[in-house]
Amino acid sequence: MPAVSAGVELRVLGPVEAVVGGELADLGPPLQRALFALLLCRVDRPVAVDTLVEELWSGKPPADPMASLLTYVSNLRRVLEPRRPPRAPATVLRTQAPGYVLDSRHAEVDIRRFDQLTRAGHEALDRGDPARAVREFEAALGLWRGPPYAEVRDARWAVAEITRLEQSRLSVIEGRFAALLERGAHSLVAAELEAHVREHPLREHGCELLALALYRAGRQAEALEILRTTRTRLAEDLGIDPGPALQRLERDILTQAPTLDWQPKPVIPTAAAVPPVARPGSSSVENNESVIAHEVPPVTSPVSASAPSPVPRQLPAHTPYFVGRTAELDQLSAVLEASAAGGGTVVITAIEGTAGIGKTALALHWAHQAAPRFPDGQLYVNLRGFDPANTPVDAADALRGFLEAFGISPERIPASVQAQAGMYRGLLADRRVLVVLDNARDADQVRPLLPASPRCLVVITSRNQLTGLI
Repeated sequence: MPAVSAGVELRVLGPVEAVVGGELADLGPPLQRALFALLLCRVDRPVAVDTLVEELWSGKPPADPMASLLTYVSNLRRVLEPRRPPRAPATVLRTQAPGYVLDSRHAEVDIRRFDQLTRAGHEALDRGDPARAVREFEAALGLWRGPPYAEVRDARWAVAEITRLEQSRLSVIEGRFAALLERGAHSLVAAELEAHVREHPLREHGCELLALALYRAGRQAEALEILRTTRTRLAEDLGIDPGPALQRLERDILTQAPTLDWQPKPVIPTAAAVPPVARPGSSSVENNESVIAHEVPPVTSPVSASAPSPVPRQLPAHTPYFVGRTAELDQLSAVLEASAAGGGTVVITAIEGTAGIGKTALALHWAHQAAPRFPDGQLYVNLRGFDPANTPVDAADALRGFLEAFGISPERIPASVQAQAGMYRGLLADRRVLVVLDNARDADQVRPLLPASPRCLVVITSRNQLTGLI
């Protein structure tokens, strides 16, 4: 049965939301929003009135809970179906004994779509179609806007579903990595998986994928170290040994078993950027990745430096087997064309989205495509850092790395961040340099690393919205 003509989208993969006719709906006061979330948590299943009263008021209802409940239901129906004729039966939030039900036949529900894409991704991976699997998994991850059921995460009725969704999301992240490994993206997967394994060190499948990626990237010692560290953590934290898959992988790495070697598939599609269609200042969201362009007025550099001979080439290795993401690549290419046209501003593009959906892969793939357009060099820094505590890289360390890449000896680099930034901006004056700032925490971390030259382009990836950047 088709959705209602108004077009209703129900979302819980982040803040609880309803979009009606393309507009974000006002779901009302907290208890009314909680009722909507509770019904959506059990979408397509009737929830008894007694259960709603018990859960909404945590066993301590007011004197007349039914009056409040009926009011909330009536208000939500008006919000969800504003064009429903008087006395016509509701189709989205229906009355069904012994209570009420949210009916997904008349609305798009993000958790339903997420589950469908997840199944499609695993099925594609099982039948040997990793390119399709990557697309399905990335589409699934793109539905996430933050922690699920964000406003009601502490409600006891939400705990089981939140746990299921979060575990499923981790499985999708790892499925995407497995598909990329099937495509031969060993170095790229190793770089992204290191952060995933640091955050989830007891997930054996993630550790297995990281060890395999490291081994195939020629880093056998590091692969074995990951397996040994995982063995120790499992024993200390859970009192168990690694599962058969991890034990078998460790034996195979030690013997350099031929079965671990990657064999390319006969047909490997690649993504290519298409002619740009947008201008800086535009923004869009696809797959929950925001590609947002900012124009930043140039700043006056207080310090200049003589031109060093080295041309920095700091971009990490990338895979030629990147697939999909055409819309995002189009936007980045559009920003590049607009920045090349000039205009006296430094152009910054921020790729924002939740963890695990391939922001780094997208940025690096595009950066390697665009590198020939930046003959004066490409700078790169991972601002999250690589130590076990994920200690963010501060501006001073990043600036020192940039300056040394231009051939500035350590003794010539000033001590203060302000002076370092001045020297850095002086070096980049009138140069065409691509600057990639990966895994930025916030605007304060990024701001000292912005160049002064309007011929430069800055690409930033971040899990967070970089408010106050300019």
